[in-house]
Amino acid sequence: WFQSTESTEYFDPLPESAACKNPTAQVLQEKLQEQREEWHAATKQRTGDFGEIDGFLEAIEILDGFSAECRPAAAAAALVLALSRFKAIADGSAKIRSSKAKRAAMRDVIELVTKAEDLLKDYSWHEGVSFGRLVASDWNFWWLLQQLQIVLKNL
Repeated sequence: WFQSTESTEYFDPLPESAACKNPTAQVLQEKLQEQREEWHAATKQRTGDFGEIDGFLEAIEILDGFSAECRPAAAAAALVLALSRFKAIADGSAKIRSSKAKRAAMRDVIELVTKAEDLLKDYSWHEGVSFGRLVASDWNFWWLLQQLQIVLKNL
């Protein structure tokens, strides 16, 4: 609906930034969209299975480079890194899944999710992007947060 002509009656177009057109940011966005569609097609939301999240290297590159100026890309990258951190603990051996390792992972995830939240607030405030536009963003923030909830439940 947000790509339809009807939506323009209610919402302004999203602001464009050169950083958001960076190839790394575009690759991460495309991967997230593909993975979300695959996950929904497999109806994993009904079974509570955690979907595979690919994009770790792109997320690192975004947060380390020019694409970090694209707040939506940087927020999505922070959430991908948070998922990767939890996934490493969830898939690890019993030794890796110790309470000390879980606490360290939890601290890292809290920091990354807070960073994503701050980036989205800044984006909304400074770019004038309404909350409704963020919900329907091609960056799939809420799906990434749902994935975090699923993996947290399974730890």
